[in-house]
Amino acid sequence: MALIAILLALSLDRYAESLIDRRRWEWFPRYCRWFQRRFGLRGIWSLLFLLFWPLLLAIWIYQWLDDLFWLFGLGAAVAVLFYSFGPLNLRQQIETWLDMRRRGDLQGSYRLAMEIRQGEVGESEAGIEQAVADGILLQANERLLAVLFWFALLGPLGALLYRMVSLTESWARRELPDSDFLLAAWHLHDILAWIPARLCAISYALSGSFVGALAHWQDKTAMIRDHYSRILVACGRGALQGEGHDRVQETLALVHRATVIWVTALALMTLAGWLH
Repeated sequence: MALIAILLALSLDRYAESLIDRRRWEWFPRYCRWFQRRFGLRGIWSLLFLLFWPLLLAIWIYQWLDDLFWLFGLGAAVAVLFYSFGPLNLRQQIETWLDMRRRGDLQGSYRLAMEIRQGEVGESEAGIEQAVADGILLQANERLLAVLFWFALLGPLGALLYRMVSLTESWARRELPDSDFLLAAWHLHDILAWIPARLCAISYALSGSFVGALAHWQDKTAMIRDHYSRILVACGRGALQGEGHDRVQETLALVHRATVIWVTALALMTLAGWLH
């Protein structure tokens, strides 16, 4: 059932644009602010307490629907996974950026590149393009593949947990900079991303130049202790060695092939009885 839920959620994420536009998480920052005013947010225990209640409600509803009828449970699993891919859709963002590039809107493409990359962006056209390509490598893991990993491992609870931890860290960076709570959220996010990011890097290598990806991984990062973002960018850039000149389109193709590898691996795990 997990594989069916994954295939359906991926299909919705790619083709159901009307549903994507309604995949909103505005309630979560409001919830965090309310929780901060009511209880305070100071460290790891505050973080776990914050995450516990939405997760408890979601898993209770899912279990209730699954107990009523298995098809209801499947629908709930698909809904939670699809929702956990949000709030933004990477493909739509890249299409918007490509349209800005075609129109020569340098200022707009720069702002959108910053949103996609979530880091430093060069001000030249080449710097913006590289930032978008690197952002695709990062966001494919953050928005999609890491969520799939935790869904396969823990079901809907795992997918929702990863997304909420990621959003909590982003919220804390804006609202509570230099706080123990932000440090706790950053560490928990890093822990949850540690395995899927490295699997994602391997899938990039298998989807492109394996030798180039491995060389970049070894030369530019420390495999065990480096932050997952450095590994993803280094491995993705190395996998694209020898490709053409449109870095963004080539990176999108690389990510698509990596996603196919993930789905194929999950299908094989299902056939072997390791995934239900």
